[in-house]
Amino acid sequence: MLVVLAAFFFTASFCVLLREAKMRGRQYEEHGLAAYFKTDFGQIYVIRSSEVFIGAGQNADIRIRIPGVDRKKNRWWGKTKLAGIAQIHAHALIKEDGQFYIRNLSDRFPVYMEFGDERKAIRTKDGEIKMYHGARYIFGGCALTFSRGVV
Repeated sequence: MLVVLAAFFFTASFCVLLREAKMRGRQYEEHGLAAYFKTDFGQIYVIRSSEVFIGAGQNADIRIRIPGVDRKKNRWWGKTKLAGIAQIHAHALIKEDGQFYIRNLSDRFPVYMEFGDERKAIRTKDGEIKMYHGARYIFGGCALTFSRGVV
């Protein structure tokens, strides 16, 4: 009985936190404030959910174009095959504390973070790394700059 009660309490508190995060996101959007990624070409991807998948595949929320990746169509199934890179490359998420974190999902390719003078490789074993306003995240030849503020 105690286990069931604890599970119910945990689920209820998680639902309340999720509702608050969504409400906070709507308030940011109403005031023109948001968290977003910006490419070097000026394209903006506003983060509208609590988690975003970044990659070159069709299932990615933010689809990036990585130069040099082979995008062959399979003649039997008609699906695009990405040679040499994962379909989903990274996972960006917001936690209960309101901070954004990024996690690399590809074992073969690191995500590089540039912040000021520092350049750091983020690998799968590093887990979730806190994202900073103005930091650049590099996926192969594509770079996204994370920002929070007026879009």
